Amino acid sequence: MYFYIHQAIRAIILLSFAGFLFKLHYFDEIAHYINPKYIGFSQVASILFLFLFFIQVPRIWSTKKEEDLHENCGPWGCNHDDAFTNRVTVRNGIIYMIICLPVVTGLLLPAKALDASIAVNRGALMQQQSLNQDIQHDDHGGHFHLHSSHVDEEICLPIEKAEVELFESGNEEHMIVMEKTKFAQQFYAITENAVKVRGREIVMDGFVLKEESLSRNQLFVGRFLITHCVADATVIGFLAETEKEIAIPEGSWVTLKGTFDVSRHGHEEVPIIRVKQLDIIEKPKEPYIYP
Repeated sequence: MYFYIHQAIRAIILLSFAGFLFKLHYFDEIAHYINPKYIGFSQVASILFLFLFFIQVPRIWSTKKEEDLHENCGPWGCNHDDAFTNRVTVRNGIIYMIICLPVVTGLLLPAKALDASIAVNRGALMQQQSLNQDIQHDDHGGHFHLHSSHVDEEICLPIEKAEVELFESGNEEHMIVMEKTKFAQQFYAITENAVKVRGREIVMDGFVLKEESLSRNQLFVGRFLITHCVADATVIGFLAETEKEIAIPEGSWVTLKGTFDVSRHGHEEVPIIRVKQLDIIEKPKEPYIYP
């Protein structure tokens, strides 16, 4: 009976990836990494890794010394020196380390949602939609689709006509509530119709972000928009301004209520909320928003 260490290592790698994905689902940590609508794909992937592990296990042992035979040779040559020897070279070790790196870091580092520190590094405030920039505003079969310059064009954010008409109606008595399920759609609709929405009451939740370009009575309140996974995360939100200096720490989650307005920030006109009420709240269990 021959034991092949390379086949054993590959089996362990497959089992590690399967176990890691199972762990993320079991402890509900998968939402920290991907859009919930893609969870089914990760579940299939975890099952596939486990299936491949069971296929790999029988290859770890053999009753005959396969490195002396040519049963495992193909049209591109033999792989005796690859899988059917017990020699582990530096090259093999480096390859295995690179493959295992996602699992090792995933197990050793706790799952953590994106926060204000990440938003600062990405220059969140500078990404916000300026009123001087053009937005495509198309009608597709009864829905409006808005595309902005910092969101990929293929990502369509459908907005019901009735909602757009409400923004365009100029009815200042209607309060705009930025709901989690429609946050992205409402954000782009408001940005497109900023002048017409001016003077409307607005309520929203988000995390506090401060930058050097802001005055002491200003802050940015936003949310992370996750389209597919955290790699494509985009911060969207609004500037907020109070009459007095704001002492709320950066990264805190707040609920703000105020009046929507348009103000000049640098050389551009940007939407802003004149704050009437600002309260600190607990960080929500699911902080991300999705298109």
